[in-house]
Amino acid sequence: MRLGGVKPSVAYAVRVKGIRIMPIVWQDSMSVGNSMIDNDHQELISIINMAEEVINQSGSLRDLQRVLARLDSYVKEHFAREEALQAEILYPYREGHEKEHVRLLHRLNEIRGRVDGAHTPYNCEEVFSGLAELLRNWLMRHILDHDMRMKPYIERCRSAAVAFPAARGSGGFGIRAVTPQR
Repeated sequence: MRLGGVKPSVAYAVRVKGIRIMPIVWQDSMSVGNSMIDNDHQELISIINMAEEVINQSGSLRDLQRVLARLDSYVKEHFAREEALQAEILYPYREGHEKEHVRLLHRLNEIRGRVDGAHTPYNCEEVFSGLAELLRNWLMRHILDHDMRMKPYIERCRSAAVAFPAARGSGGFGIRAVTPQR
C-alpha cells in the first residue's frame, strides 16, 4: 500500500533519542581566502545543519533523503569549483585533493544508500543515530584539514596579482598562479 504516492517504508518518522547537536556556525577562521569557496563552504555547512535538524526534529526519512540529495548535488558543484581554483593557483597537492574528493563522494553515496535502505522504524533510528555526527565530521575535517592547505597558495597568488596588476590571470577567480615559497 502507498501513502500519498510514497512507499510506507519512507513514510516513517523517527526521533533519535539523546541527539542534541549544536548547529555548525561559520567562523572567519574557516576561510580559505577565496570568497567563492568560502561561500560554498557556508552553504555546505547550512545543508549539514539542515540534515541535523531533520534528524533531531522530524526524523522524516523522506526529508532526510531530500537534504542528502541536495548535499550530493552541491558537493559535486563545489568540488568542480574547488578543483578549477586549484588548477588556476597551481596547487601542488591537487592530485591528492581530487582523490579525497572522490573518496568523499563515495562515502556520501554509502550514506545515501544506508538512508535509502532504512525501511522500518528500527532501521531508521539505527541509521539516524550516527548520521549527524558522521556528516558533521566528514565536512568539517575536509574544510579544516584539506581545504585550509590551499590558503597560502591563494594568498600568494592574490598578493602577486595586486603587486603586479599586469600579471593578473584571465581566470574566473581573479588571481594568477604563483608558486609560494615554503
